[in-house]
Amino acid sequence: IDAEKGSLVEATWLGKIVVRTLDGKAILRDVPAHNGRIASFAYSSAAKRAATAGRDGVVKLWDTSTWQLLRQFPGADKVHYGMSLSQ
Repeated sequence: IDAEKGSLVEATWLGKIVVRTLDGKAILRDVPAHNGRIASFAYSSAAKRAATAGRDGVVKLWDTSTWQLLRQFPGADKVHYGMSLSQ
């Protein structure tokens, strides 16, 4: 939840990042992120960054103001099930 922006961010089993209004009624962004399920998601509203790790073995870093991909890190066929972000 990003209270400052008034949005809820979810990572889906369909490999998407979905940004919704806090009441869940409207989709603000629907971002294709991975080929397959997202296994882990970390969010830092202060740093304006999010990270996703997919079952496809790739970790991706996102700019949460635009939801543009900043960088990706191939995981050598490893799935990351836990992550955190710091400022």
